Amino acid sequence: MTCRHSTLSALVKRKCDICGTTIIPYPLSTGPNCGDKMYFRFHCDDSSSLNFEIPGDASYRVTGIDEELQKFSIDVGDADCTAIESMGNYMQQRNQSWPFYVIGRCDANRSNIILGSSFEDTGFAEVEIGWTDPSEPLCYSLDGCNDWRHSTCSFARDGKKRCLCNKSFRWDPKTVNCISGILIITF
Repeated sequence: MTCRHSTLSALVKRKCDICGTTIIPYPLSTGPNCGDKMYFRFHCDDSSSLNFEIPGDASYRVTGIDEELQKFSIDVGDADCTAIESMGNYMQQRNQSWPFYVIGRCDANRSNIILGSSFEDTGFAEVEIGWTDPSEPLCYSLDGCNDWRHSTCSFARDGKKRCLCNKSFRWDPKTVNCISGILIITF
């Protein structure tokens, strides 16, 4: 019996496994084999609690995800809100890709969330975080696009292999799908 290298290790699932009762929508990722690697900042711990890691290895419990509005909230407890709010600047200063940005903030007195928050007041300090539109998914082989209808694994403009939409289809980052039609750009 001969054993050959399987492409299964190169496959990336569209959605990650559910963490407790929390559905992890694409592009968010809890591991290297699901979601988009650029959004791999989430971890499901043994108690089925979803956590979000910010630069510096701090981890915060996710209290809600709104897939349609592309945002989630984290429980910051007694943490320094200023450090969390500056996480976007932290990555920009280092010229690294960081697909997350702060929408709503906790105040220093932990009384409520301010600046654009729409999650309910839960009695503890939360920070609301949005995520940027995802690019086409990365792939390593033709099989890598099995979860992405109407796409083929090809080299993209950035030099990386991605599941690029077939002719007559275009990438829609809001629905994270290849949809029928031609993109019309107006000026």
